[in-house]
Amino acid sequence: MKVGILSARTGNGHISVANALKGSFEKRSIHVEVFESFYEDLMISNKIISDYYNFLMMTSTPLCYKFSELSYMTRPDLSEDFYAGVEKKIKDFIIDNQFDVIISTSHTINFAVIRALEELGLRDKIKFYIVVTDPYVPISVGFDVKGADRYFCTGSSVKKYLTKNIDEEYIYENAYPINEVFLKEYAEAQVSEIYKELELSRDKKILLINSGSQGAFHCKEYLKEAVNKFSDLQIIFICGKNEPLYNIAKMIIGENERVKILGYVNNMNDILRISDVVLTKPGANSFYECIYMRKPMLLDKMEGFLYQEKGAADFIKEHEIGVIVDSLDKFTEGINDILERYDTYISNLQEIEKINGADVIVDQIINV
Repeated sequence: MKVGILSARTGNGHISVANALKGSFEKRSIHVEVFESFYEDLMISNKIISDYYNFLMMTSTPLCYKFSELSYMTRPDLSEDFYAGVEKKIKDFIIDNQFDVIISTSHTINFAVIRALEELGLRDKIKFYIVVTDPYVPISVGFDVKGADRYFCTGSSVKKYLTKNIDEEYIYENAYPINEVFLKEYAEAQVSEIYKELELSRDKKILLINSGSQGAFHCKEYLKEAVNKFSDLQIIFICGKNEPLYNIAKMIIGENERVKILGYVNNMNDILRISDVVLTKPGANSFYECIYMRKPMLLDKMEGFLYQEKGAADFIKEHEIGVIVDSLDKFTEGINDILERYDTYISNLQEIEKINGADVIVDQIINV
């Protein structure tokens, strides 16, 4: 079986899911190629759009929301102009690679790929699957286009949403596909090594402030508040790919051994393992990483949620696994509440079953 996974660089979620699926295939000795920037590589304008989206994620959540809303209203992925621009590259890609299975973790390319497969007369020869990377409603428009062999989604609300346009027999509900490193058990020596590498103490609790893969600038306000009001906490501040934010954060803390400023990290599982409370963006991957590692959350809503993130608030409230933070006062209150009722939050998190959704999806694809 030859498998190709198509993704996009808008945020980091689509790629994270693609790599989680890749890992599950490779455990079964099936070689997979992941095309992380498939959408952007089709046309230079796609790359410009993705770069602008990522810039807005760093600088203004409300503007990013409006930008997404505009694209969902106008549906450029369905336009003849878009297809005319990407048709040749998609068809050449399909013919040159001769995959048995193509999987998409992006919402922007599905209509064009399905149309290209049909026009090439390959719909019956190449299986095309869509993995929805949004685990709560509303989902990004484009995951729900007709014509895929199967649609894999997380949560009954997303499945119900998809049935508005897709026959239910093609939709499969499964656990969220996450990298298996977030499900592993740590030996005590491994945990000690993480503390040692970060030069942090096991005697004080750790607050992790995760500003997202792109590094949202407003998260520096959380850092200031935490440094000034919680002298008994150790703090890890992750800036993502935002180098200016990294420099600002360094200036904020000055010489302060209990605060660690990090850029983009590839060992988030290790950092989560030693963290006690996590301020995080409501993106699906960050959200489920915290859930599966049993970390109470402060869900960042200071500048609102993105279009596809709004359902995270309902999940938090339903399961009582964190606090929604829309101001610095709420941030302070949330930290105090979680620390005071820590065992309750942990107990609620433990009630959520830990299943490797990537394994479930891959098993279904192989069995087909």
